[in-house]
Amino acid sequence: MSARLARQRETRNRMILSLAGLAAVVAAAAALAWLSHARFRDALAGNVRAQLLLVAESEAQSIEKHLDDVREQIAFASEEPALRRLLVGRLPFRRGGDALRVAFRSASPLVESVALLDGGGIVREAYPRGSAGGDLSGEEGFREAARGGRPVAALVGGGDAVPPAVALYHPVLDGDRFAGAVRAVIPIGRLSALLEHINRGERVYAMLCDGDGTILCGPEGVGVGRTVPDLLREECPACDQAAIGELAERMRRGEEGSLVVRFVARGTGPGVVPTLVAFAPVRLGAQGWSLAAAMEYGAIADPVAANARRNLALVAAVFAAFAALAVIVFRSHRESYEAMVSARACQIVNRQLHLELDDLKRLKEALENGRKEPPRGPDGAEA
Repeated sequence: MSARLARQRETRNRMILSLAGLAAVVAAAAALAWLSHARFRDALAGNVRAQLLLVAESEAQSIEKHLDDVREQIAFASEEPALRRLLVGRLPFRRGGDALRVAFRSASPLVESVALLDGGGIVREAYPRGSAGGDLSGEEGFREAARGGRPVAALVGGGDAVPPAVALYHPVLDGDRFAGAVRAVIPIGRLSALLEHINRGERVYAMLCDGDGTILCGPEGVGVGRTVPDLLREECPACDQAAIGELAERMRRGEEGSLVVRFVARGTGPGVVPTLVAFAPVRLGAQGWSLAAAMEYGAIADPVAANARRNLALVAAVFAAFAALAVIVFRSHRESYEAMVSARACQIVNRQLHLELDDLKRLKEALENGRKEPPRGPDGAEA
């Protein structure tokens, strides 16, 4: 009896060990699958971050080159002696206008018009549109160029009557004296066209900000003339204001990098979603602008989900394989146990039969011996 209980305990322990082994293998497979998924997700996010930063750098350099071409042309025009003599009253307007026409035709197709302003901000000549006599002394860009005697870029217009544009000013100096400035105007629409191939995407977009953090151009013209924090403070109170403020400050400082913020969704309906923003400086001489390229994290959700499904299928396959193995082992142990019990029962029955046969044999022998003995009398003597 004790041997049978011992064998039962051994079989039960083997089953428990088999189930524990199955659970350990499945748990290990699940842990490995999760680690693999986490590494894939982090690697994909890191790769997207690097690629988005590369896009921001590339687009910033492209805009920088276009603006440098314009600055070089108006700088060349500002060095033209005819313009300088025109501003100090020693040359008829006609020859000054010729210099402006040459500057305009040599400038980038982004430029809408070129004008010559005197020291008081009065337009002396403009090409191909605009008229002499206009007063632009109130433009901050002109005042800054007059104060510092250096090239300046600034946002102008933006009202109902004047569409927003970027004006580039290059001072014209008569010796050390500020005599005026050559002014080139680039409409925001033309500047935005440089980013159109990015902004036509559903979850990826780009925006250009000046050194004060003011949006110069963005997707569908949203927020032009306003800073990002001011815009989102009014339009999206649920956005991550602290992170957006940090982003705007780093862009104003001309830094390069990336940041994850909770930003208003674009192309996926209303709401606030995690957004990766990469930014790079656009250098304009002493000034600095910044270009930001943004991508909603949902854009990488599909490959991450596909990887999760593959890992889940792998874990399910491992579980199914080891479950099948456990069933086979269980059946093998059960059949072995049943065979052992049957064999034991047969041994018991066989022993019992042998005992019964021995008893019958002894009984038969006793009967036979009884017949052979002669009968005895009452006194024990043979009859």
